[in-house]
Amino acid sequence: MKRLSITILLLATCWAIAVQATVENFEFYSESLGEDRQVLAYLPVGYDPADPDGYPAIYFLHGSNGNHTSYVSVLTTLAAEIAAGRVEPMIIIKPNGAGCNWTYFDGCGWTNSELQGDYEDYVVFDVVAEAESRYNIDARPEKRAIMGHSMGAFGAMQAALNHPDLFCAVAAHSGYLRFREFISQHIPVMIDEQATDPPWEWTPSTGVITSAWFLFAGGFSPNLDNPPYYVDFPLDSAGEIVSEVWVRWLEHDPAALAESIAPEEAPAIYFDCGTEDGFFLHPFNVSFDGHLTALGIDHEWQSYVGDHGSLLDERFPISLNFIDDAMNAISPVGDPEPGREGQMLFANAPNPVGGSTQFRFNLAQSGRVSLNLYDVSGRLRERLLDRELSAGEHRLQWDASGLPAGMYLYRLETATGHEVRKLSIVH
Repeated sequence: MKRLSITILLLATCWAIAVQATVENFEFYSESLGEDRQVLAYLPVGYDPADPDGYPAIYFLHGSNGNHTSYVSVLTTLAAEIAAGRVEPMIIIKPNGAGCNWTYFDGCGWTNSELQGDYEDYVVFDVVAEAESRYNIDARPEKRAIMGHSMGAFGAMQAALNHPDLFCAVAAHSGYLRFREFISQHIPVMIDEQATDPPWEWTPSTGVITSAWFLFAGGFSPNLDNPPYYVDFPLDSAGEIVSEVWVRWLEHDPAALAESIAPEEAPAIYFDCGTEDGFFLHPFNVSFDGHLTALGIDHEWQSYVGDHGSLLDERFPISLNFIDDAMNAISPVGDPEPGREGQMLFANAPNPVGGSTQFRFNLAQSGRVSLNLYDVSGRLRERLLDRELSAGEHRLQWDASGLPAGMYLYRLETATGHEVRKLSIVH
């Protein structure tokens, strides 16, 4: 199949810098969907197809009415974060999930459906395998993450919770994350969208929220024997929940999926939503936060003043840094143990490092101290310090010019514990 490669100039908006990166569109045959599908791949500046370590990868799922070329800002944001040394160089893979039109919305819900197609399998199995065969991607689950917005936020959370063994982290922006809120938040709006009194015949052309429910029904409750829309709609003609259909919807509820995972097996979870979301999704996310807390599953939830999508340029840096932290949380150099009383490893400055930088730390007591530098694969690159030191604050100036550009970890170890931080070298 023909592969189209283009190099574009990406503008890093927040820092007003320009960076050169490669974006490729390719098409491949998806066994799960039984058809050819398009995918976009972002390769970071300096991408090396022969790098022995490979690159971490994020699989980004777009919202309805989008496709693989949408959400350019997630690429420019990643480019800026890499250039600033806040995240390590990584690849973004953006599959196309468009193709199922429900009047107001175009999208297939990123779930497996006999009507729409097996879109979750398409992402989790076909796209991942194809991307890892085409590019120098680190295929370990601890270097693979998934994220998305709106419909894509639901799809990303569903995939991560159904396959916690495949993804180390998930980030969901403005998603449908706890289905019980459909009843309180959406049904009153759908009733208002009807132009007549009951009994109602539900159609996707009635209104925006009603059309969204038909999109979901295509994924959650398809019925190939029920024309013209080939779904079982979860409301009856009086606007009451049809219990046997609703049960099928709940099988896809991220809140229910989370119940089947042991807390220690869950991926790192980040999600956020604006208080003024036009699809009334803020309560979905607040409820999901409470549910994960009750289950004892660690996660990060952020509420902000904003609508469904206008502030994504401000939210993407947060989620990308969250994913980068998750990808580097487990490494051969050990897990960080911040907050020990009397011991503190401060962030080195400057960072990113162009020439020299200064390390600063406090010791609660005198004793043997080591400070070592590792690359992101855990290989020791330089011993910065290894000797007896007195209690108190210490500073160490270090010249980074002898090491290649890239992301590194430095670890301080004393008799009372250890801490790890990141730095980036740029030349």
